[in-house]
Amino acid sequence: EWGVLKLGAITWCQFDENEQKALPPDIEPKPEIEVKKGDLLFSRKNTHELVAAAAYVNATRPKLMLPDLIFRLVLNIESVINPIFLWKLLVNSHQRKTIQKLAGGAAGSMPNISKAKLLSVSLIAPPLDLQRRFAEIVSSVEEQKAKMRKHLEQLDDLFASLQQRAFRGDL
Repeated sequence: EWGVLKLGAITWCQFDENEQKALPPDIEPKPEIEVKKGDLLFSRKNTHELVAAAAYVNATRPKLMLPDLIFRLVLNIESVINPIFLWKLLVNSHQRKTIQKLAGGAAGSMPNISKAKLLSVSLIAPPLDLQRRFAEIVSSVEEQKAKMRKHLEQLDDLFASLQQRAFRGDL
């Protein structure tokens, strides 16, 4: 079934496909806003502390749509910036605070960053080959983190199984 991301999917600057809700049955799915591997997502609206979160999509399930509170940052084909480098640049604490200052609007508790304001941000752009090397290292680290999370889940499952057996007196 089709789902829609919640803001929590990128709030902590890591993509979490589980932070989603089912698309209401009366709303037609929009495949053009389906989340895809390689997307760079940016929260344009949230609380002052959480606005301007960015996350790179390493993997995702199909039929998951973007909400209107999250931008998909699309780079031009001739862009001089690598998307993974851009992600890490956007989540850098100094850069993020700079971008958060652009947030405004009538809703004080949920400030908004407009597309125009986001496009006005100046960013550093080291040589593309250096960005690619950086992105390779980041990707390798993210793979290792994913493996470690999977191992941790397996250990948690084993521990829960041992606890159940111990409480039943099967050990």
